Amino acid sequence: SSGINAEYGQPSISKSAQKRQLKLQWLKDHRKEKDRRKKEEKKLIPRPLDDDPDRLTKRLLIQQEKEHLKLSLSSLPKVVIDCAYTHLMSEKEMNKTRSQVQRCYSLLKRTNLKTFHLHLGNLEKTSELYQTFLHKTDGFENMSITVFPGCVFEEFHPSEL
Repeated sequence: SSGINAEYGQPSISKSAQKRQLKLQWLKDHRKEKDRRKKEEKKLIPRPLDDDPDRLTKRLLIQQEKEHLKLSLSSLPKVVIDCAYTHLMSEKEMNKTRSQVQRCYSLLKRTNLKTFHLHLGNLEKTSELYQTFLHKTDGFENMSITVFPGCVFEEFHPSEL
């Protein structure tokens, strides 16, 4: 016996290997059937539309966030970040500044906190920091942040900050 089944011209396999193959095939067939039954049962069970009546939809949350950002434009305190020293910053420092501004902005968007408005002063549109914001921050131009190229102390009196 050279391990070839003379009847079919195929290599013969041991009984244990045959059992494993049959078991795997059986599991595969039954798994498909079980998944199909679960899908059908899931379709039959009606799902409640909303368990929590106080839960807000995503659209309402975004609307509240936008209203909160509009309120922040006229509110005190004003948070001003002076970007006059960007020419002395390394790329790593610019990235850290960008991430700090993003964290401040995420705090600004939260409606449960006291409002404030974020200003970036001494930030020219041609500066490396501004370009870093544009390239690495999605939607930077749409953020409710005031960016101005002038000196911070010319724009604001220290009592306003």
